[in-house]
Amino acid sequence: MLFTPEVMQNLENDFCNEEVKKHYKETGCQKRFEKLLSNLKIPPSVTVVRVNTLKYSIVEVKELLQDVLKKQYEQKSYPAPDILEHPLIPDVLLIPSSCGLTDLTPAKKEVVVDLICATAIMRGADIFAAGVMGADSSIQRGDLVSVHADLDDKCRRGATKPYQGAKVFIGNGMAVMSRADVFVEAKSGVAVQMSEGIYDSPSLNNVLPNHMFLQNLPSVVVGHVLNPQPGDTVLDMCAAPGGKTVHIATLMKDEGELFALEKSSRKISKITNNVNRFGLKCVKTFAFDSTKACNAEPDVTIAFDKPPFAAASFDRILLDTPCSALGQRPILHSKFTLPELKSYPSYQRKLFTVAEKLLKSNGVLVYSTCTLTLAENEGLVEWALKTFSNLTLENQTPSIFGSGMRGTSLDYLQLEKLQRCNPADIPEEFQHRNSDNDTIGFFIAKFIKR
Repeated sequence: MLFTPEVMQNLENDFCNEEVKKHYKETGCQKRFEKLLSNLKIPPSVTVVRVNTLKYSIVEVKELLQDVLKKQYEQKSYPAPDILEHPLIPDVLLIPSSCGLTDLTPAKKEVVVDLICATAIMRGADIFAAGVMGADSSIQRGDLVSVHADLDDKCRRGATKPYQGAKVFIGNGMAVMSRADVFVEAKSGVAVQMSEGIYDSPSLNNVLPNHMFLQNLPSVVVGHVLNPQPGDTVLDMCAAPGGKTVHIATLMKDEGELFALEKSSRKISKITNNVNRFGLKCVKTFAFDSTKACNAEPDVTIAFDKPPFAAASFDRILLDTPCSALGQRPILHSKFTLPELKSYPSYQRKLFTVAEKLLKSNGVLVYSTCTLTLAENEGLVEWALKTFSNLTLENQTPSIFGSGMRGTSLDYLQLEKLQRCNPADIPEEFQHRNSDNDTIGFFIAKFIKR
């Protein structure tokens, strides 16, 4: 089970609502929903890398990365995948994965990791000490260990005996630290280097860090849909961890002003680190609540170089809003409650209202989420068009994903202007999953203020 029963029922109601049933037969709707749940449990079969095109060509990075992969795969029974250039997105490289290694035999010595660590492993990461919950008491450096995800978050940290709770095997690796290193010496860094996982994804941690950024395809598309130009004044309202911020600054050629706001002060360092890593000068980061980013006192002289800002200050705004994140992949287990799920739309509307006030006339506002619910996506667009008569829904470039989902008052032409990445649309066979839709669940809407 991916989600709590009430959250699953809410999602099912969205994906099998009356409007959708008109488009698919009712039995087809149910199969489609079941396919969605099945695909959410596994990682995308393509790893996406965005190239730092301010300093490097895509051909140059492709060659360097191919050499890295060849060395990585020397110890495996199959060759490194050939890196592909995306045919429509000029700064994206694609690394196809091999088939799922479902017949992999677990090593005898067991390591148990938390869910956050487990999902990172399934996307190609190694195991850092902070993610280890339990480990066999005899584990020493150099040992082959099996890695299991704690599905119920009940493994006591420091446990030595095999975990008897709900768990799933996700691969084998070599211990870089002993058990004592992790729990007694409390060392940080890589604890287990993954050698083989149930799904094969390249390990790109700290690989060519100045040349490229590991990013989901829809997150890259969002930057291109916003289409910031050199000299623009741009706002990224919910910027952590900074991948989209860095991309926007790159597309602006580091010319103009880009303000990155993040409510959580502890997340600001992630944005700053990513900005500094690429040597960007146009970005200004602030630990600030974006629901308060518009100054409500029009007669007060406002310093433009920090929030809150005057109304109509920005040429382009990205609102990649906090959401229920039900489109992330893989999702092994989620404890979301229905009240938590239903709390997001009201907060998203608050943020959107501020974004509309801060946008200049003829400015561009892009709204995006990494979730699947109707209320947070098409429902928000429906509300925005009814609330703000000066906003128009616009076509997006590039448009490579599916259109919006039925179930609101939005008509066919409006739905065609939206982009929804739906993991239910992935081909059946894992080895053939190289379509653009084999990605996380995501939603994009583009508005212009007339």
